[in-house]
Amino acid sequence: MGVSLIQEPVSLIVLKKAVTGGYLYSLKITTMKTFLSCGLLALIIACGMSACSKKNDNPASKAITAQDLQSYYIVNLYTDQGKQRLSVIYFPKDTGAIKAWLDMNGVRRAYPVALKGDQFTFDGDANGVLVYTFTLKRDSAGNVAIASADIKHTGYPDTKMNASQIIKVSAAPVLTGKIFSYTIPGSDDDTYIHFDAGSTLRFDDYNGIVGPYSYYSIGNGIGWKCEDPASGGSTMGVVGLSSNGNTPMMLIQTTVPMLDPSRIHTAELN
Repeated sequence: MGVSLIQEPVSLIVLKKAVTGGYLYSLKITTMKTFLSCGLLALIIACGMSACSKKNDNPASKAITAQDLQSYYIVNLYTDQGKQRLSVIYFPKDTGAIKAWLDMNGVRRAYPVALKGDQFTFDGDANGVLVYTFTLKRDSAGNVAIASADIKHTGYPDTKMNASQIIKVSAAPVLTGKIFSYTIPGSDDDTYIHFDAGSTLRFDDYNGIVGPYSYYSIGNGIGWKCEDPASGGSTMGVVGLSSNGNTPMMLIQTTVPMLDPSRIHTAELN
C-alpha cells in the first residue's frame, strides 16, 4: 500500500521524459529512491528507538549500582569447618565512599563495595582466604534479588553456602517493645527475647531470666549484638523474613551456655 502511493503511472513518467529530455524523469526516479530509502531508514530508527525505550522502561533491565545496595542487606547461613555460621552484609549510608559491612558474632569488617556488573564479592579478611560471591539480578518490579550465592574458604573445601536472603532495610521492624521466641531442641519450653526501652534486652525461659543486657544495633536496626559479662559469651541476632517473604523472624547465634550455642536459632515474632 505504501509503495503504490509513491509510484506514478508509467505513461506519466514517459510523458515527462518526452517533454524534458529525460532530466525530470531521472530526477523523479532519484527522488523516489531517496524517498523510499529515507522512509525505510526512518522506520528502522523509529523501531530501534521504540525497542530501546521499551528496554529502558523495563525495571528488570536496569543496571545494579552500589547506591542501590544501600537499601538492602544480605543474611547468610553457611557451614565452615563443620560448624553453622551466621553473617550479615549491609551497606550503611554515610557521607563517604559506599562500603560493605560484614557482621558475625564477635566479628566486624568493612571494605569498599566490590561490584562488577551483576557480581558482588566480599573478601572477609581482604586476603582472598574467605570470599563471598553473589550474582545479583532484578525481579520484574526492579527490586534487587540474588540469582546465586557462594562462599569459598581456602583450605576448607567443605565450606558451603546453605542459604542467602537479600532484604530491604525498610522491612526490618523497630525492635523496641517487640518479643521474639524460639524453642531449644529437647526442651518443651520456649525462650523469649524481650526488647525493652533504652537498648536493653532480656532472655526469659524455664531457667529464669538471663540479662538484662545492653545491646547495640547492626546497621540501621537490621540486627543487634550483646555480651554476657558473667560467661564471657556474646550473642548476635539478625532480622530475616519468613519463607512467605512477609513476616519478620530473627536468626540468633550465641556463645552463652544457657542460650544453647550448639546451633543457630530461628525466633518468631510474637
